[in-house]
Amino acid sequence: MTSEIQEIITDLGLEDELVQASTRSNARYIFRRGKLRKLTSNPASIFTSPLLSWKAKFRLLRESKVTTKSPKGESVAGFVSRRFGREMYESVANPVLSGIYAGDPEKMEAAIVLKQFLKYEEEFGSIIKGLKANKGKNKRVISSFKEGTGVLLDALYESVKEHCISEKEATGIVKIENSYEVKTADGSSYTAERVISCLPSYATAGLVRQLDSVFSSELDSIPYCQMEMTHLSYKKSEVKENIEGFGFLVPEVEGKPLLGAVINSSAFNNRAAEDEMTFTIFSKPDRGHSSELAQQEIEKWLKISGLPSFRTVTKWERAIPQFEIGHTEILQRIAEFETRENISISGNFRSGVSVGDCVKFAKEISG
Repeated sequence: MTSEIQEIITDLGLEDELVQASTRSNARYIFRRGKLRKLTSNPASIFTSPLLSWKAKFRLLRESKVTTKSPKGESVAGFVSRRFGREMYESVANPVLSGIYAGDPEKMEAAIVLKQFLKYEEEFGSIIKGLKANKGKNKRVISSFKEGTGVLLDALYESVKEHCISEKEATGIVKIENSYEVKTADGSSYTAERVISCLPSYATAGLVRQLDSVFSSELDSIPYCQMEMTHLSYKKSEVKENIEGFGFLVPEVEGKPLLGAVINSSAFNNRAAEDEMTFTIFSKPDRGHSSELAQQEIEKWLKISGLPSFRTVTKWERAIPQFEIGHTEILQRIAEFETRENISISGNFRSGVSVGDCVKFAKEISG
């Protein structure tokens, strides 16, 4: 949890509703070479885990000897492979980053996704040295609420609902002298001296088209990935493989029909009945994944003998924005647009995809 989110929770009086992740969730797993390989919160566990070969572990220790610097337009895959070796990328970085962005690290721009690591490379000449120098700083704690994250959203709405207009679809922004008129689908409009958009990039593109059609097209060009989320619950007695941790990730090279899963019943207490294990599985239809195939893999790996007592599937056509190579230039165009217009553009395609990043950026632009 970031300090900005903590401040909101305090302002809303929700401290007593807050819960931290269970210590059971400290372990993570990565599926590699037919097995779930366990990692702990201690970074050194990578050296005792069979996840990497001894050759890859030795290469990892030599990261500080790498003298090259990141060229413009370097991909995430290229950056990690250059500094830590290809096996480290395929076995660890690929599943971790795919789990966050659900995208292709071969196309992701390192200058955006690994911004802090590039700073370490520039300042310390080594990512490992940079991590050691900043150990303990900006540490984020995994937290939620007793009744789920919806508690925060409900409280936020209650605190501002007198100033909200809901169920109105904004269709465009027109500039009138020194103010802006926001038009809606039902024919009504609202006038303001300043506008802040927190919509997805493709939705913001539609709003600003009359102000700058070229810029609108650039926003509309930002790609998004498809995502399918499957929630499953099984009787503990039917899960034969002993597994307890936050969840697991799957490298792309394994060719499996899922990105990974969160073990909800381990991550937080009271997320499942005492005799149940619950999972949230993430898969990508645009990679040929399906919820059915993903479920079959989970049941095979964990030797689950029975049918799920609960199952739901949710699909998003455009789930997470992709910071592909060239995204830096798009961010520059956004900044240039804001210098011409009294319109601020926020959203996870600009700030970063985590809730913490979105809240921090929103605080910065709100003044």
